[in-house]
Amino acid sequence: GRMVASVYDYNAGSDNGWRLGDGFGADDHFSFDVWNAGSSATANYNSFFTHYINQWVHITGVYIPSESVTLYANGVQLDQDTSSVPAAMALPDTETFRIGLRSDEASSPFDTGAWAGDIALVKVFDVALTPLQVHDLHLKELSEVSKL
Repeated sequence: GRMVASVYDYNAGSDNGWRLGDGFGADDHFSFDVWNAGSSATANYNSFFTHYINQWVHITGVYIPSESVTLYANGVQLDQDTSSVPAAMALPDTETFRIGLRSDEASSPFDTGAWAGDIALVKVFDVALTPLQVHDLHLKELSEVSKL
């Protein structure tokens, strides 16, 4: 996997939490998944790593309960799932928030869920961002990264 961040617990059909990244192996896709007791929604983009290899990318996942799960790259919507979106997101009490690794994996950076590369910044908001806010956030972060 290539996981940017997650609070997720695989529980054989009763999964809970969220994941931002590729949770399985080294497939060339990137997704934002939201789970509640096995009910889930996924925004997915195929060929992500082919398109964005060796470059800085601003990734955003937005969850609006009962409405949508949306994945953005550099302020542009890549995919949106509006079917079977959970009305609530159950966060697992057995897993902690992790950056660069699936939260239900062991702590070793060599596990299958580890991110291979650099992660410059992770922000988690307690509200769903609008498309304009996602776009503006991308421009702000791009300006900050350009100063490095």
